[in-house]
Amino acid sequence: MDLVSASVNARDSSRAAQYVRMSTEHQQDSPENQLEIIRQYAAAHNMEIVQEYSDHGRSGLNIVGREGLNQLMADVEAIRELHFPDTDLRD
Repeated sequence: MDLVSASVNARDSSRAAQYVRMSTEHQQDSPENQLEIIRQYAAAHNMEIVQEYSDHGRSGLNIVGREGLNQLMADVEAIRELHFPDTDLRD
């Protein structure tokens, strides 16, 4: 199930997406560690993770080339248009 579909099929728990990024293999917080921390947080706060986005080997200094982050933002915009068609989040 993707993030947009999950937003339509609302239940008791909150639906959430998780995004992880790591620019080099030498960083301490590997994507696997980041995912586990997010999973633990979600479980403790009654959140269901419905979509995962990631950018491995990408710098956080620039959005160009970060396909995972760009897809997350596109999905959020699609949800906004589905639920709040007359609002503009750019203001």
